Amino acid sequence: MRRAVVWIAATTIGYGVGATVAVTVMGAVGHAVSAMLSGTIFLAAFGALIGVFVGPIQFVALRERSVRSNEWVTLTIAGTVFGSVVGAFVGEALGDAISPTANIIVGGGAIEMISGAVIGGAIGFAQQRAMRRDNVRFWALATAVGAALGWGAAGLILEIIEIEFLRAGLIPSFGAIVGLFVGAAQAFVLTRGNRIARE
Repeated sequence: MRRAVVWIAATTIGYGVGATVAVTVMGAVGHAVSAMLSGTIFLAAFGALIGVFVGPIQFVALRERSVRSNEWVTLTIAGTVFGSVVGAFVGEALGDAISPTANIIVGGGAIEMISGAVIGGAIGFAQQRAMRRDNVRFWALATAVGAALGWGAAGLILEIIEIEFLRAGLIPSFGAIVGLFVGAAQAFVLTRGNRIARE
């Protein structure tokens, strides 16, 4: 139980801080370099900044001797880069196909959750490459589900319900909510995998 709580807390903090730094840095330099960078490179840099914070803090919480820190961090960054780019394109395509204004809860929520699942799936798939396969068979799936639920919950909490103290720090709140759901889904697989390995 303690390991799951530590993992969820670390993932929540990593995503909250990563999202905040990524938005702050890319927002500050975005106008200056937008003429030089294409949208894809901008999205990749955004994803890399999130991964730079999520990877190390998760590795510290992971405490697996079978996982090397450089592999975990590098693959997490690669997953957030790939996921951010592909997730944005998927979100754009869904935005063209689904009218988010027809029913904001259904349309907007579907776009957020499917984009989140794509991003989470990419991160989980990349991270799974660094782990012992027998313990984490469903890591990528759990990460995709957690990210989808996290994106949907963040949209609901911050845009529909409008909880004021969370809206005061919109970006950290969004990142932390996504991290909470991703961390919970991953913790389930992590603790379940360890139980199976011991049996």
